[in-house]
Amino acid sequence: SPTGLNSICDGDSLMMTATVAGNLTVNYQWYRNAVPIPGATSATFSAKKSGTYKVLVTNVATGCERISAKTIVNKISFSAVLTHEGPLVTCYDDVLFTVNTTAGPGATFVWLMNGLPIPGATGVTHLTKSPGNYRVLVTDVNGCTRLSNKLTIILDCDDKKKRVLNP
Repeated sequence: SPTGLNSICDGDSLMMTATVAGNLTVNYQWYRNAVPIPGATSATFSAKKSGTYKVLVTNVATGCERISAKTIVNKISFSAVLTHEGPLVTCYDDVLFTVNTTAGPGATFVWLMNGLPIPGATGVTHLTKSPGNYRVLVTDVNGCTRLSNKLTIILDCDDKKKRVLNP
């Protein structure tokens, strides 16, 4: 158990358990896509990859074998890449961030500055002038999450002052 179609988020696993009635001594062999999984010989197996899983249970005393119903594991994975328009070293000039993601329709976004949520910043873009470290936490419709790469705005007004004083 479980059987049927099961989705897991990238980085998660699905724990599967073979149950046997009675006090029988049995051997287990787990399979992924009809290929034996090396070392997977206990009553439980933790699936981390997409595929079709089954377990073969063999009664040691009689040699009788029973194969389980299939468990299909679908690993959900998507990207979240943060890009920008405008220089990241700035003197309070606008920087437009955009998150490019393959999370699909219905994804939600939480923009973070220095690790903390930015109130009201929940779209695919964010416009700011504030220095700091920016990332986006993307959540797909299945509840799977992905944290984007980090981009940093650095405040440097010295260059702007020099250009104003020495045109």
